[in-house]
Amino acid sequence: MSLLDRLRNSLDSLAAGALPGVGDDRLSFKAEIPAGVFGSILKLDVSVETEAHGDGERVRLRAHVQTNFASVLRPMLEAPPPPRQSRRRAGKPGASRALAPAASFVGHLAGRGMRRALTNPLVQRLAEPLMKRDINSWIEVTASTASLDRGAHDLIPRSEKLESMGIRPARHEGPHMESWSGVTAQGSAQVSTLQIDKKSLPRNLQKRLGEQPFNLAAMMINTVEEK
Repeated sequence: MSLLDRLRNSLDSLAAGALPGVGDDRLSFKAEIPAGVFGSILKLDVSVETEAHGDGERVRLRAHVQTNFASVLRPMLEAPPPPRQSRRRAGKPGASRALAPAASFVGHLAGRGMRRALTNPLVQRLAEPLMKRDINSWIEVTASTASLDRGAHDLIPRSEKLESMGIRPARHEGPHMESWSGVTAQGSAQVSTLQIDKKSLPRNLQKRLGEQPFNLAAMMINTVEEK
């Protein structure tokens, strides 16, 4: 089994693994662009958590962006547009489409806007490649002011699992930005990591931190599925 096939098979557990314990402070929100009966064109899920970490504090940001251009947007645009509803509807006075499900109403608006935009030849040419793909992105950024044995490398999420798949981020000091990519059974995947330590920060920021340690690690996983 190739590196990227192994990555694809374990992607969900790698990108969305549970945190060890409950954070001291947590903020999260979700958003989506619905497309009626077809599903959602885009989904966004973001969470930020702050917790005690050794002799300091850790802040972790997680985001998942799911774009369903091929599986949702393309079928929606290929389907005949829904008939316009009459302003006057049978029933109680004051009845309006506000009584219909909000997701369906927003989906109709999104479809109408997309169809109007795609009448532009330039937009059509730019959108055509996207209509054949679903794209998923997982992003995790962790910063810590704790004393760490291996610096920013200790903050890379699921580093042991990454190494078992042949992905070995740098362990020595200094800023590091690395990327691994390849072909999967359904498209392609890419894993990127970033490591920053205190010595990599601007001098004025280092002075503000004083003797306090600082390390930051980020990981991004992108998958593209051909439809």
